[in-house]
Amino acid sequence: MELYYKNPAKCWLEGFPLGNGRMGAVIHGALDHEVLQLNEDTLWSGSPYSGQTGLSPEVVNQARELARAGKYEEAKLVMEKKLEEAEDVQVYLPFGDLHLDFVDDNYDADGDTAAGTSPDSDTAVTDYERHLNLDRAVASECYVRNGAKLTRTCFISAPAQGLVYQIKSSRPFSILVHCDGAFIREKNYTENHFTLTGICPGRSGLKVTKENKPEEFLFPDEPELQGVHFIGEGCVTAEGGRATGSADGILLEHVTGVEIRMAIRTSFRGFDKAYTEQYSDAQIHHMLATDLEKLSKPFEELLNEHVEEYRSFYGRTSLRLWDDVPKISAETSQCDLRERLAAFHEGASDPELYAILFAFGKYLLISSSRPGTQAANLQGIWSNDIIPPWFSDFTVNINTEMNYWMTGPLNLAKMQEPLVNLCKALVKMDRKPPENCLTVKELPAFTTRISGVKPLLQQERRCGRSGHLVSLGSAEICSTSTYLQKIKSI
Repeated sequence: MELYYKNPAKCWLEGFPLGNGRMGAVIHGALDHEVLQLNEDTLWSGSPYSGQTGLSPEVVNQARELARAGKYEEAKLVMEKKLEEAEDVQVYLPFGDLHLDFVDDNYDADGDTAAGTSPDSDTAVTDYERHLNLDRAVASECYVRNGAKLTRTCFISAPAQGLVYQIKSSRPFSILVHCDGAFIREKNYTENHFTLTGICPGRSGLKVTKENKPEEFLFPDEPELQGVHFIGEGCVTAEGGRATGSADGILLEHVTGVEIRMAIRTSFRGFDKAYTEQYSDAQIHHMLATDLEKLSKPFEELLNEHVEEYRSFYGRTSLRLWDDVPKISAETSQCDLRERLAAFHEGASDPELYAILFAFGKYLLISSSRPGTQAANLQGIWSNDIIPPWFSDFTVNINTEMNYWMTGPLNLAKMQEPLVNLCKALVKMDRKPPENCLTVKELPAFTTRISGVKPLLQQERRCGRSGHLVSLGSAEICSTSTYLQKIKSI
């Protein structure tokens, strides 16, 4: 079972997601400038804090009385005015991007090669294919360019806790490996190794009822208020040619193969721990050294242990909606997924699409939630935006349920562990926030992030020209007037 395309991804949403529950990547399969967009599930803005702003008990009481009097518009304005001053929830942040820039080989009079300019995108490319093998959790691309056949393979291993990327070519090529990211502060490249260090914002600084910009992120100087620190390390090896490290990255010239192994670790030690109580840089480096040691095995050995471990979960269930499996697969195997979806939309019968959807949902769960990781958030573990939609937080009106509903039916109860731990953390925050903010005695449903919690009432979302998404108890309502009538009944 696989996702198959005949063209590179045109945008992030068309890329292939990879993950081991903690570390994620989206791979585009681009020809000249490949990008692996990276995530790590503890990279959030914020630090533990107890100060709540926004809808105070006085404001809630005022809105309640207006609602009881049938003055819904006035009640709405009272809440909106107060929310102008409210800080929104914290934000799930991307680690950054790993770039692989292919460059032309130029030969001098002695036959030596040196990397030159980027190859022309119009250079003849044939037989392009990219695959996401759902049975193995492996992404790959293969194509022929100027007579040279290239294959590229990538996976993120749970046993080895890192990303593995391989390029093979029938002819020599040159490539520049480098990284960037909004919160990466230092980069160091040598001929076979790179280190990236960064700091997440200590607070988002973003407001509830305004259009926010990344410039509003806050980076306090006080250690106890600082955000999560993080480090990424990678090793680069090549077949043939030569490697050079510089401030711009690692340049590999006239090589026939490249392998990259990369690990990411952070200072995060728990939602209730300030930076001064989190892992130190020395401890982070120790964790990375352990990861890179695991990643030092031969490629095939890493691949085999990755597939075996992944299949121990993925292989617990299967779905078949047709009788003649070989015939169906043979008829559709040459069709790009876009072509199959277009034909299906026009009425063509393609029962395998249902099975692919089933397998892809199972794949995403296994890739984004594992014992010991954080719970899968709004986008699993994949996000390329500095300010993602709904901050990629844990929204419990439907998204959390969608992430986890199949854990029981598919015999994947182990994948529930991060969600159970998140719920325990919410209980640990005790009953004071809901009582202080909402003046209710029940424990309401919360939208949260891993550095603390905030009631949904404080992260109002626009849901139309006049409606707002708010919450009371476990119910979410996308209508101001309906919500106010709900408040009236408290």
